[in-house]
Amino acid sequence: MGTILNRIEQIAHSEGIKIATLERAIGASKGVLSRAINNGTDIQFKWIQAIVENYPSYSEEWLLTGNGSMLKPSVGVNNTISGDRNVGSVGGHYVNIASNNMSEQNRIISEYEKEIQRLLKLDEKLQQTEKDLLTRIKFLEREIESLKEVISSKNELLDMYKKNQQKGK
Repeated sequence: MGTILNRIEQIAHSEGIKIATLERAIGASKGVLSRAINNGTDIQFKWIQAIVENYPSYSEEWLLTGNGSMLKPSVGVNNTISGDRNVGSVGGHYVNIASNNMSEQNRIISEYEKEIQRLLKLDEKLQQTEKDLLTRIKFLEREIESLKEVISSKNELLDMYKKNQQKGK
């Protein structure tokens, strides 16, 4: 079941953010949560409340007790034409697309767009890292071949030296 602090870490992991980012999101000073996590100490209730308010897709019961599901169940409106639910989920956030609350939808869409941009940048960095690693591998393969040639030449010289030593005896 773990502790509230463990569950806060799970939220950060699920959101793909660091504890420091979560601290900023809830308005906590740097280190408020990370020190508590590292030291196993308690945190003030206001930080738990701020997490609940800033991350509404997570179950309050789960956060406080560890019981139940981490995410709140989605509540959608049945679409009578297609039978699909008017609910989408990205990054653990549930959105009722049939809702009239446009500002909430726009906020969530904005969050998703930011997450997409973050993931695209990460993908770009990973592709560059892969390219750099492949270049490094090719370089190292050439180095290995060069070293094999040096070893082969040295072995030939060693063999000639041994033969000359045996002739001299």
